[in-house]
Amino acid sequence: MGSGRCDLYAGVPDFTEFSSTDKGKKIKQEQDNAKQPARPETSQNPVFSPTSGSQVYRRYYYLDPRMLDVDKQNPNVYNPASGYFKNPTAYPIDEFMGKHFRNGALYLDDEEPFGGSLPYVLDVHDRIIIGQRYNPIDGSDKAPHPTLIGGLNPPVRCAGLIYFYMGLIIGYDNASGHYKPNSKSLLQVGRAIKKLMDSHPEMFSDAYSGVLGSDQSKILIKKIRKANKRKGKTNA
Repeated sequence: MGSGRCDLYAGVPDFTEFSSTDKGKKIKQEQDNAKQPARPETSQNPVFSPTSGSQVYRRYYYLDPRMLDVDKQNPNVYNPASGYFKNPTAYPIDEFMGKHFRNGALYLDDEEPFGGSLPYVLDVHDRIIIGQRYNPIDGSDKAPHPTLIGGLNPPVRCAGLIYFYMGLIIGYDNASGHYKPNSKSLLQVGRAIKKLMDSHPEMFSDAYSGVLGSDQSKILIKKIRKANKRKGKTNA
């Protein structure tokens, strides 16, 4: 893997410290949960967990109707005929990294390696689609997760953020307010990430931690923003 550990994880909670027995039980439980029958995939009516607020586990996720209704009121984001615009910066992650990876790091229209987070979706073909937050209709407006695919109500297998430090991947999560995917779907994301790691280990930081909990990601982003501020940047 690449370099970039530094003191990035100083003070970051470690959610992997539990006994090997507990770890084995947790992994088996996650595998068993992932094998549970999915809800009818033709249904575009999400069912939300009353405790976590995320959707109940299913093979594909459609948009939270509340978020969809809000976006339908914004012509810069949603067209009644065609739906969400297609983000022109979005590509399968191997292609995206290939376009912007140079000198051992990810660069995004900047002289310094990228540090921060980028939105991704795991599409119905198990491809990670990633892109910059860019709205081609109005550059000052939002570009939510569904714009990585485009369409009326594009289904995904998961969605969230992928985190970078010094231009290298350090982790990912399922933070998507538009889809609110169940955390169990991160297993599928992990498989896709592993394929990328096997073929391009140079794109991953020595500090790579896999799935990041919400507390971890918040602390990491604060650290990245502080580092960027010192450089006069705000790309996190």
